[in-house]
Amino acid sequence: MLIYCFAGCGAAEVVAAVGLDLADLFPPRQAQLTNTFRRAPRIPASDALLMVENESLVVVFIAEALAKGEPVETHREELLRAAARIAAVRRAWMERP
Repeated sequence: MLIYCFAGCGAAEVVAAVGLDLADLFPPRQAQLTNTFRRAPRIPASDALLMVENESLVVVFIAEALAKGEPVETHREELLRAAARIAAVRRAWMERP
């Protein structure tokens, strides 16, 4: 907020002229701190670990199938979906504050 008096008065004088104090121009300190540290809801660590564990099992089963000679195309969509889910959990945890 910009307060300027062309006659040369200070900001406190201008604010006082309208019956306010400089502190009235700013939110209370506690509210400021609350807003500063507010975070978006996140997946709990235990849930994220469970998701990665489940998707890793999918990858293991597909790897075993591929080792037995099954064609990659048979499991392509499942493998891509598992990799995308693992990557999403990783991104969410790398971006955390």
